[in-house]
Amino acid sequence: MRELERSLPWERAHRRHVHREPRRLRLVAAGWGFATALAVVAIGLGLAGLLPFTSSGDPARADRDCTTVLMDREQRVPYFVRESDGVLQVRYRVERVPQLVRRCR
Repeated sequence: MRELERSLPWERAHRRHVHREPRRLRLVAAGWGFATALAVVAIGLGLAGLLPFTSSGDPARADRDCTTVLMDREQRVPYFVRESDGVLQVRYRVERVPQLVRRCR
């Protein structure tokens, strides 16, 4: 009787499906393990300063040939105008605004 049940097509499909579950779980566990190991290695290299996108800890410095220059910049400045019917309108005018700029050669 059991041999006859095993030979039925739906019984074969059920057995194949049952055997695939542990394989999938092992594959998922192996993937998570690999991703975790890769993340740990990347964090370790980053802390050691061996990755190309990590900084060496020194701040960026400009050359000694830098000067600060006062320049005028044109800027649109809003202002309000009340129309004859009482409605507020926003209009813009261009003003020169002084700005400090650092120039390095």
